[in-house]
Order: sequence, then structure tokens, then C-alpha cells
Amino acid sequence: MQKIDFLIIGAQKSGTSSLMRFLERKPEYFYVAKQECHFWSRDYKYNDPDGFAQYLSNFSEARPDQIVGEKSPSYLANDKVAARVAQRYPSMKIIAILRNPADRAYSAYLHGRRNGAISKTISFGDAIRNYKEFKGVAYGDVVSQGFYAKNLQSYYEQFEREQILIIDFAELVANSEKILMEVFEFLLPAETVQNMEIDFVLPNINVARKSMFPEFVRWVRSRKYLSTPVKNWISRMTFTKIPNSTMNLADREYLDSLFEDSIHDLEQLTGKVFQWSSNSVS
Repeated sequence: MQKIDFLIIGAQKSGTSSLMRFLERKPEYFYVAKQECHFWSRDYKYNDPDGFAQYLSNFSEARPDQIVGEKSPSYLANDKVAARVAQRYPSMKIIAILRNPADRAYSAYLHGRRNGAISKTISFGDAIRNYKEFKGVAYGDVVSQGFYAKNLQSYYEQFEREQILIIDFAELVANSEKILMEVFEFLLPAETVQNMEIDFVLPNINVARKSMFPEFVRWVRSRKYLSTPVKNWISRMTFTKIPNSTMNLADREYLDSLFEDSIHDLEQLTGKVFQWSSNSVS
């Protein structure tokens, strides 16, 4: 059976694509699947008799000496994934990048607006206060992924603590060299890390953009006969960068209150204090 060494499980809009691209650019050490597989989180793929073989085909070009993995943010908030993975790969290493859940929600909302998952008639305030109505809609529920303690609980039940690396997105951005070295130390043998020379530069992936032709993008996204990579490529061709924007104070206060208990539980679960936590000393 093809070995798979690590999964980047999320969170969505928290730098997972940048980390994947960084590892992808180091083929002397890593082989990363060329697309998000979503195998462990999607029942129709997992329950397909041929699903596992199709999943393994994503890694068919990996060399025996490479550390092999993939990135699918849908794995974080799906409570079935940890047990499924542990059954086949009990030694799997798990990486989660966690961003201030309020900021992550706002970024996810903008992403959902860009790709048509969230109607332009739905404000951010509506999206976060009525998030339960959007459960199951890809990119529609912008809140649930931010309940990190609940989402990570099953991973801590299925895997040893030393198999799980939790990264603070704020630290990744502020001190990428330090955090990327921690990733190397987590995934690679100690003797390999000691003898390597690496330029630790984090790629800037998935910056805020908008489509110049949003109605066309929504039409493309609805075409069932087009593959996801093709849809993504067509969508990217219409994108232009947009200036930074911020949520209003009332929405931030609402989210801070909504996530307060979850953040406390997260720090208890992981033993880590996050830069965006009220417990963090600035």
C-alpha cells in the first residue's frame, strides 16, 4: 500500500495553500498531491469500492525517499475523518493551521462571495448570524470551521499528541522561517534537518481577489460536466486583486463572543496560547 505520511487538514483560509506550495517546491524532501483530494471527508468517495485506489493514484508519482502528503481543508470540520484515517494510517502526522476564527470567517465570506457560494444579497452579518442555515453548502457556512476545539477533538482521540502539529496563522505570517523550520522538524528525520540548507520563504497564495465576471463564474461553477481543476482555472482567469477590507465592529464583537468559549477550550486541548487569544500577552 502506498505510504502517506501527513495531512494538512485546515483551517480553510488560514494559509494551507501557501504551506502546501512551499512543501511542493521542495521535491528533494516532499511529494504533495497536486490537488485537494477530500477523500476522507466525502462519503461518496470514501464509500466507493474503487475510491481508495483512486485516492492513492494521487501519489503514484511519489518516490520511496519522499515524505508524502496532501492538503484538504474539509478534513478539519468533519468528525468522521480522524477515525477513518487512523484505521488505515495510524502513524499519520496531522498539521492544522489555525487563524483568528473571526478573521477566518470574514475571509471565508469574501471567498464565498467571489465563487458564488454566497449570494451578493447576503451580508456578512447575515452570514455569520444565520450560519446554521448554510451548513452543507461549500463555502456557505463561514462560521463552523472556527470552532477549532470541537473540530480537533477527534484527532486528539485517534492520534498521539506528537503526531499533531498546531500552527498559529499569526505566527506563520510574522515569523515564517521559524514556523516552517518547525514543520520540517515535524515531518523529517532529525539527521536530515540538521544537514540541510533551505530558503524559508512562504509563498503568498490565494490573496483577496474578485471576479470581473461574477455571473459567468457562477455559471461555470454550476456546470457538472467540468472538473474542479478546470472550473478553478477558468475562474482564476477572471480574477483581479481587491483592496483589503475589514468587518464592522458589531460583527467582530458578535464573533468574538461566539468563539470565546471555543478558544478557551482550544487552548486547554492543545496546550498552546494563540496570538489572537485574550490570554495572549502582546
